[in-house]
Amino acid sequence: MRSFAVPLCLSVLLACKPADTPKAEPVTPPTPATVARADFSRIAYLAGRWRGEDAGGKPFFERYVALNDTTLQSYTFNDSSFAAPSDSGKIRWANGQVRSGSGQLRWVATVWTADSVRFEPEGGATNSFTWLRRSADAWTARLEPSGGPGPVVYEMTRLPE
Repeated sequence: MRSFAVPLCLSVLLACKPADTPKAEPVTPPTPATVARADFSRIAYLAGRWRGEDAGGKPFFERYVALNDTTLQSYTFNDSSFAAPSDSGKIRWANGQVRSGSGQLRWVATVWTADSVRFEPEGGATNSFTWLRRSADAWTARLEPSGGPGPVVYEMTRLPE
């Protein structure tokens, strides 16, 4: 009796399965840029304190700290006191690739030039972003939401330490 019950339950489950289950489109992982360890220093200009404005004109503040020659720690603040970070993340070079992340959100650098870096989502994240160095005291962050409205551009200005 028991040997008959297992095939019967399996048959019932298979019969109740929807006939045409839609399949998710395969996600192609981004192709990481190859970055020499020495070239990681191209983003050393980020070290310091920065002011930007969100899409609604509200200012926000960021600070980048070089932990060593392969890691930058980033902090986001709601006000200019830089007292309590509201978020943090790391930008790391390892094995010829650069990754950025905070919590479950991860990106990988797919373009690396003398003055710009483009990051594509690698895990948990849905947006891409590009950093474009304007000068020693200014850079632009361009965030591109996946499937959302057009890009959002933030102009970042260095603040004194």
